Amino acid sequence: MALNTKLKSFVMMMICLMILKSKDTLQCDAPTHVNRCPRNQQEWKIREKELNCQSLHQSNDSKTELLYHCVLNAEGTELIEVCAPSKKIYGSKCTEFNDGGSIIHESYISCEKFQVPCPTPYNSTKAYEYQECYDIV
Repeated sequence: MALNTKLKSFVMMMICLMILKSKDTLQCDAPTHVNRCPRNQQEWKIREKELNCQSLHQSNDSKTELLYHCVLNAEGTELIEVCAPSKKIYGSKCTEFNDGGSIIHESYISCEKFQVPCPTPYNSTKAYEYQECYDIV
């Protein structure tokens, strides 16, 4: 009886591992520190074309695209370029890339009182529209 329970536990553990391993995962490009982010849509498009994020490997044929971003680092002390899936940014916050989690998300820095405040929500690929987020660096 004890062997049967151990066997069931082992099989369940293996099934869980197989499920976790089969999940779609995206490989984000390593972030690059930059002195300046694009100031408008035209500059953004030029950098987007140069980095060619869509050509980066996406494991398990994920349908989520890797897109160009130029955003704050998690500490709000540097600007970085990275290829990552776009996200909706809520709470009138600047956009950041969290290196630890390898994700784009809301920064702790509020842009609610900027001359051009960030709306809620906005797409992370439109971060260039809120230049005061970059100016704090």
